[in-house]
Amino acid sequence: MDIGVITAVGSSLAAAIGVLWRHVMNANGKLEIKLDECEEKHDEANGKVLELSVKVAKIESGFNGYREAKDDLKKLESNVLKILNERGKK
Repeated sequence: MDIGVITAVGSSLAAAIGVLWRHVMNANGKLEIKLDECEEKHDEANGKVLELSVKVAKIESGFNGYREAKDDLKKLESNVLKILNERGKK
């Protein structure tokens, strides 16, 4: 082979590798930006999940308090009826 052909082929390969390397590095930069944006969105979502968890806990606590008050009211009603029945028998 002629040295000129070998030089031309080598130069073409070097240019192609350079183009491919720039393309890979450009794609890598874009992926890093997208990853950073994704991580920010995950942090926001985690904050919202935590906020909702606290709200659910408060609602459950309030509901449990309501249930206990309802049970206590039934017991009080039962005791009042029992006392009234005893007084009615006397």
